[in-house]
Amino acid sequence: MFDRKQKLQTTTLLDRIVKAGARRVAILGLHPHAGARMVLQSLVEEIHKKGEPLAVTSAPRLPLEQEEGADRQPVTRVHLPEGAWIASSAPQAAEAGGATLVQVEPTEYTSILGQVTIQRVTSAGEADLHGPGEAPSMEAILARLGELSRGMVLVDGGWERRAFASPGVTDGVVLVLAAGYSATPERSAAAASCATARSTTTSTAGSSRSRTASSGRSASTWTATTS
Repeated sequence: MFDRKQKLQTTTLLDRIVKAGARRVAILGLHPHAGARMVLQSLVEEIHKKGEPLAVTSAPRLPLEQEEGADRQPVTRVHLPEGAWIASSAPQAAEAGGATLVQVEPTEYTSILGQVTIQRVTSAGEADLHGPGEAPSMEAILARLGELSRGMVLVDGGWERRAFASPGVTDGVVLVLAAGYSATPERSAAAASCATARSTTTSTAGSSRSRTASSGRSASTWTATTS
């Protein structure tokens, strides 16, 4: 009899993040419509399937990341499970499918939409995320979300607002770009490599390490390509 072939186990993005020990992870789109929200949603679902706690927020989008005629103060809308934590200044949608949230505590930080508050999901559904724009404010918010949730904290944003992804603010960064960003997959991969090189100094297995000269802090970096 032939031995049954064992199914190969694939390593997911979340597996790599967990292996690196990252607890505050930035999801950084390298260009408009890169798919950062898609990657955020995927990680939220994977973490929830594992039964782990999680928290999320989002860095405000800059006007240059938007198309003409688009909402000038857009939010990141993501489906969250019961028990998830968020930090947001966005009014929550009242339509069907929206998450039920309870405010846990206010913060001293604001965005153009108002005061950023920490909330918890009491009934699963979609929630709108819009956190603080300044790196020191985001660092404090992410630290507080980590204390309250005791789980991984995710924050999404774009390349032009990348201060939120600085080492020290987060300890892991996922660089996201669309497969069609360049004429060929090879060029898209090269663009991601270039962005990684601009923020990293040494390499480790399966990821890179970015470091700031002033603080000496470092963060793991991964690349995700969306279709």
